[in-house]
Amino acid sequence: MKQRVSWNRKVWPILVLVVVAVLGLAGVILAGNQDNANLSLAVQDGLSPAAVALGPGFAFQGQLADEDSGAPLTGPCDLRFGLYDAATGGSKLGEVQRDNVEVVNGIFAVNLNFDPTLFSGDGRWLHMEVRCPAGGGDFKPARSRHELAAMPYALGLRPGARVVGSVPSGPSVDAGIKVFNSSTSYPIGLYGIVNAPTGPAIGVAGNNSSPNGFAVYGYSSPQGTGVRGEATKGAGVWGSSVDWVGSYGYSAKSIGVMGESPNGGGVYGKSTKWRGVTGESVDEHGVFGTSTNGAGVAGISQNWVGVRGVTGSSNAAISAQNTGNGPGIYATSAGGPAAVFAGIARTEVLQITGGSDLAERFQVSDGATAEPGTVMVIDPDNPGHLMISTAAYDRKVAGVISGAGDVATGLVLHQEGVLEGDAVVAIGGRVYVKAEALSGPILPGDLLTTSDMAGYAMAVTDYDEAHGAIIGKAMSGLDSGTGLVLVLVNLQ
Repeated sequence: MKQRVSWNRKVWPILVLVVVAVLGLAGVILAGNQDNANLSLAVQDGLSPAAVALGPGFAFQGQLADEDSGAPLTGPCDLRFGLYDAATGGSKLGEVQRDNVEVVNGIFAVNLNFDPTLFSGDGRWLHMEVRCPAGGGDFKPARSRHELAAMPYALGLRPGARVVGSVPSGPSVDAGIKVFNSSTSYPIGLYGIVNAPTGPAIGVAGNNSSPNGFAVYGYSSPQGTGVRGEATKGAGVWGSSVDWVGSYGYSAKSIGVMGESPNGGGVYGKSTKWRGVTGESVDEHGVFGTSTNGAGVAGISQNWVGVRGVTGSSNAAISAQNTGNGPGIYATSAGGPAAVFAGIARTEVLQITGGSDLAERFQVSDGATAEPGTVMVIDPDNPGHLMISTAAYDRKVAGVISGAGDVATGLVLHQEGVLEGDAVVAIGGRVYVKAEALSGPILPGDLLTTSDMAGYAMAVTDYDEAHGAIIGKAMSGLDSGTGLVLVLVNLQ
């Protein structure tokens, strides 16, 4: 073999070691094989690359030899590399040229920097052209292209790494990335960490454009948890959706979504224009809650109902059952009614524990104010209105203003928009009435009627005149002066 190689002689590149650091190429991982017989691939010992920081390229090593004698070449050469999308034909995607590459005993090493976006996960082939000596003459092409293959062992990915490609899923559950961890001490297959001090940050994210697909999917069999989230101060699992549910859970035989917390909410739902939490079931409860010491299901709303039930069947929209000794439904209100029923309310037993009388709302004539315990009579000049009594034995007597003596109203009859009024007048039951003993003492059991003292009651002494003017029967006494007497209202 001659000492100086010229293009008058046949020089042919024999590739020896390829793709030493594929991971440096913008974090793109390629899949492929190494069946390239025309390039006479042969891995040699001692050809490991120098340790350098990852960059947007990969190391490429090979061997140049005299085609006739097979002797390795030594000297500077110009090398040109083309990137293709097919083994033959196809399109040329990019080109990199390295001039004055030092070749020693046939061995050369270069770093190739192609556009990282060219590596989308599809197959890529490298075609090499050689010019020896460097600087003059034409480039001589290799006989075939070399398919790029992934590095056998990848220890890490560059920031911004991408895995792109088309991997069909089948019985073996193939995937773009498959992570295996056989450790027996809390093994983790995939773990994401972000260290952003502020703003949105995502440890692991998934994106899906199919209406039937899943951006993130967790699978566990035969036991364990498909997806689990933990957080110290934020949400363990958080779901968001523009037009549908933020988080969706499905189970064929058990619970679709389950939340558990020792000190906070097990499941928390929040929505601006739709439902914070929604449940759906064919044969069981759409939403079911249990609790040892708190509420099984609790609802809170700032401007609407806290808990709402709707049904189109003959069954109840809301059903309550207490297997112990407490109430089935319990309601309180700070400023309004504890319960409102728009329609017919049916019950076997109605027990009122907040008051002891039956009352109706009336309007008082001339805007007069009648305090609790005042005796009221019908106003003959204003149908449906009442006025304060002013005469003894008045047969127009209608009742007593409820609420005197700390005895609250029991049951109020009222038709909104028809029979209105601010005065709540007892027409039955027990109330305290303002009474006077100036006409004679009042004893328990005495019949009470109206007095000449405005708004007061007195004991009946003339039973013939009292007919039709009876307020009720005294249940407490009054020896002298004025005061409150408990009366069992029974108009007659």
